[in-house]
Amino acid sequence: MSKKKIKQPQKDRGNKLTTPNDQQEISPEKAPPVFSLRYLKGEYCLTKCEKDDQVAFA
Repeated sequence: MSKKKIKQPQKDRGNKLTTPNDQQEISPEKAPPVFSLRYLKGEYCLTKCEKDDQVAFA
């Protein structure tokens, strides 16, 4: 039996798709936050928590 290697596909670019390495990295200062308290409303507001819970959160 002969040992033939399978040819690896090109990793640079396809016709319409690019690899994740081609994406520009955004600095943490310019990136939007992953989690924010800004949009909490209604029953999930921090002001609805008891004083002890508010102090523990801070």
